[in-house]
Amino acid sequence: MENSDFAMMPEELKDVIRSKLPPKSLARCIVVSKEWERSIGDRSLQHAHYQESKKQPMLVLLRLCQRRVWNDGEPQYESFNTVNQERPQPIADPHHVTTLPNSDFAVTSGPIRGLLCLHSDRYLVLCNPAIRKCLTVLEFEPEPPQTRKRFNHRGFLFGFDEQSKAFKVIKTEAGDHNLPWRHEIFTVQPGEVIWRQIDCPRPYTPITNSLSIEGNVYLGAVHNKTCLAVTVNLTTESILITELPTAFLLKLGITKLRSYNGQPCLVSDSAHELATTGKFKICVKDKDSGLWGEREVEVKGWSEKVTGSYSFEGTIPSGELVFAKKKLETGFQMLLYYDPRMETFNEYQIQTEEDYDSAEIFLNHKPSIYI
Repeated sequence: MENSDFAMMPEELKDVIRSKLPPKSLARCIVVSKEWERSIGDRSLQHAHYQESKKQPMLVLLRLCQRRVWNDGEPQYESFNTVNQERPQPIADPHHVTTLPNSDFAVTSGPIRGLLCLHSDRYLVLCNPAIRKCLTVLEFEPEPPQTRKRFNHRGFLFGFDEQSKAFKVIKTEAGDHNLPWRHEIFTVQPGEVIWRQIDCPRPYTPITNSLSIEGNVYLGAVHNKTCLAVTVNLTTESILITELPTAFLLKLGITKLRSYNGQPCLVSDSAHELATTGKFKICVKDKDSGLWGEREVEVKGWSEKVTGSYSFEGTIPSGELVFAKKKLETGFQMLLYYDPRMETFNEYQIQTEEDYDSAEIFLNHKPSIYI
């Protein structure tokens, strides 16, 4: 290796070449030499590689085994399927991860710079499906009874601070009904976890999943029958809580946060609305004013061309709206793309494993070599 042409190249050119390699290839190259291991672990190369991968976003199907189907002592098992997002192919690329702690996991956040964040009652874990690696970020000690009584709801948010170029985790714990939640934040980095407290301006109860966009983490919430949008700014480490239009209601287990043309939007029962009217309502944040407003999205030709129940999953950079069939067919997931400019539909079947009846779907996944 020392005498190769590659070894004689300038370091800048080496990093350009490395940044264009697929994540799995780079992961295997860690064992080539100390130089490769050091370079691949360098944040500057990881950022450069991510910028390249943004050009070809992927779609992710994530399935988690439930604890009831395991034998005692067996590891947690996930199945990640990734496909080209613009034009999904029937055969997905399966990634199997078996290095998670033995615990039941829920999805903390969708893919952020190639990483999925999962949590259980004992662990917080980051997963990189592209290079088949996982990292246990936190392991929790059992809470004392007096703490559980006062702070009886614990949750996590995950995002990327665009200014400091660092991943951050926010821990939320509920207080009494009329007291704000307790919020703490830390930067994911080697060494001791150091929590920093964040002031919360008013109480709320989370209703939706979280969504991270451009250095902000969003959450739909309610308090005293008022619907709220919670925004955590990861750079300033501050919280903004905005009241939503009174006509838009958030429903626990139904309302989801999705990305609509690059902005966060709340969507409730899109499947029912589409089936009856060919339209569905969203509450979306305006990019310029920062205000949340309700709008109606029409999908022309839906009633005539679409059968079955589909839910809105978000938009992709091409401007197409993506819908997923709510019930998995045997062995595959049905996706429907709608182009509002051409008013056309495209249907895709993504191969899945037959012993699953549901899956989490994430759009705009950019494979990376983080972790």
